[in-house]
Amino acid sequence: MIFKLVTCFMLFCTIAAEVIVLTDKTFEHQTQASTGQTTGKWLVMFSAPWCGRTCAEMIPTLEQLEKSVGDGSVLVATVNTLENLESADRFGILSQPTLVFFADRKMYKYRGLKTLEAIQQFVEGGYKDAVAMQVPAPLSFFDITRRKIERLFDDHKELRFLREDFQHIVAVRKNAAVILMILGAILGMFMTCTLSCLFSSKKGKVKQN
Repeated sequence: MIFKLVTCFMLFCTIAAEVIVLTDKTFEHQTQASTGQTTGKWLVMFSAPWCGRTCAEMIPTLEQLEKSVGDGSVLVATVNTLENLESADRFGILSQPTLVFFADRKMYKYRGLKTLEAIQQFVEGGYKDAVAMQVPAPLSFFDITRRKIERLFDDHKELRFLREDFQHIVAVRKNAAVILMILGAILGMFMTCTLSCLFSSKKGKVKQN
């Protein structure tokens, strides 16, 4: 089993190198997805190593698609969601592989068959019958920080329960939530003052000695 996973991972990495590889840092610069899409139409496959052979076998299909279109009007790329969490969060990627087509200043998630003929029909005009979604802007620093904190809570059971309790208080009793926040702030100020006084007194004793 481990050998198969390693093989799929190596196959994924090797094949993925043959198409354009986008990252959190290069995605918007190359695609201009939310800033006019002047670089052309992009079909992006969001995938991950654990997707294994399913994702790996999609790459030759996408390469053939790029050749079939022929005029360069559709660019094909991949994003490794394991290494590029910001892009996965930005476009709401919940499963792999997910194909997203960026065209006409919109984005369209492909939900059809994973065959060359079906995908080609989609990018050559079929996407117009799909749901057009606004392209979200790149995540801000605060968005990224908030997502990291959310993952921290999700990864630790105790913190997750604490967050859920607080969210319940906010939803049911907003006044109680405000009081808790005020008490927390007061407690924080009190502890800060206490520690400051404590360290100040210790420094004074050291100087006297």
